[in-house]
Amino acid sequence: MLVSYNWLKEYIGDSCPTPEEIEELLTKRAFEVEEMKEVNGDVVLDIDVLPNRSSDCLSHRGIAKEVSAIFGLGLAKDPLAKKPELASTNLISVKIEDENDCPRFTASLLSGVEVKESPQWLKDRLKAVGQNS
Repeated sequence: MLVSYNWLKEYIGDSCPTPEEIEELLTKRAFEVEEMKEVNGDVVLDIDVLPNRSSDCLSHRGIAKEVSAIFGLGLAKDPLAKKPELASTNLISVKIEDENDCPRFTASLLSGVEVKESPQWLKDRLKAVGQNS
């Protein structure tokens, strides 16, 4: 997985360890950092996330939480910590045929989404980790 150091710093804040410190301790304690390279003023780490950790570490947030735990830091920013309050709607109809097979089901309906050009900061981050915007 390609991980942007600048993106990690947003989650961890000013106390974020250097890319070299992350590479060393992450490799020793969690995942092998296969490569570290500079891309457009950012440092990108190629991290080999193990299959048994794919559910919690295949995202920048997951890697930031792992780095924070290894270094004994807290997250400065966690966009998923605050759950939005969503109103219920009758626009979606779901029928659960067997509640034993599906004890819980959730869905969200997004409306008013406007497709437009991505901001430059997002384009830069996606490009750094090999994605198109």
